[in-house]
Amino acid sequence: MGIRFFYPNAYKILDPERQPEFLNTEFNQPGAAMETDVTTKIADVLIKFYTRKIKGDWLIFHFEIQDKYSSNFNSRMITYNLRGRDIFGKLVISCVILTEVTLKKRPDFFKSSGLGNLLYYKYNTYKVSTQSDKNLLADPNPFAIIILSSRIVNMGRAIQEEIKRDEMLMKKKLELFKIVQSRKDLNYKNKNKLLNFIYWYIIIKSKEIKAIFEKELYKINIKITRMGIEQVVLEGMLEEARYEGELRKQNEIITEMLKVNLPDEIIALTTKLPIEKVRSLAITVKNNSSINTPN
Repeated sequence: MGIRFFYPNAYKILDPERQPEFLNTEFNQPGAAMETDVTTKIADVLIKFYTRKIKGDWLIFHFEIQDKYSSNFNSRMITYNLRGRDIFGKLVISCVILTEVTLKKRPDFFKSSGLGNLLYYKYNTYKVSTQSDKNLLADPNPFAIIILSSRIVNMGRAIQEEIKRDEMLMKKKLELFKIVQSRKDLNYKNKNKLLNFIYWYIIIKSKEIKAIFEKELYKINIKITRMGIEQVVLEGMLEEARYEGELRKQNEIITEMLKVNLPDEIIALTTKLPIEKVRSLAITVKNNSSINTPN
């Protein structure tokens, strides 16, 4: 979910059959350079993914979600990366998700030089405030819903009067609930995770508006449990990796069934896949067989 949203081509090199490993416990030891106040750091996720091409090789992805930008942030980012390189012997691929309201562009690099020496480090940034609601709604990746939630919270920050703010938040919150529930491409587990996140992330303070919202929510008839943004990021990425592995294994099974000339209809019935999907794989298997057949 998260990896593919920020790095659409990442799974061309990542191995979906190997489970990712979360390294935050190992990395964030007492006295770590990246210790920050909870008001400025919402989530800090460090994940190890294995690659397809070289057996045993791996990459480290770092996601940091920042609500308030500090002037020394780029300095802290290079400190984080150098510390990661020292511990793991690898470049840490970082992406900073800026959830602040301002549209102001923030630095995405660190540079220091003197007496012929140059230290330069560039990292990826994603600014929530500059994104398009239309594009996010059209994006099939579930993580787009999380970004939309953050944009709604930012809209609320611009409204000073509590009642007007909470009325807007309630309206937008319910709209997001309905959008998630109508998504046919999401399974129950992923829908529930997103609904939980929306519920706890978009906060309505007015007791009167909250009571109205709860009545509307009751009609949706869904159980809400506490789930923060860090948990959504962690579980979403793990779920995505599992899905990729399962999909690949399923395709391998179907390919073997096609090789022994089982009818497409039987394969579709057995695997519960659309016949069009089976026939598409059959064409691929046939083409590969003709390429590998010696003259």
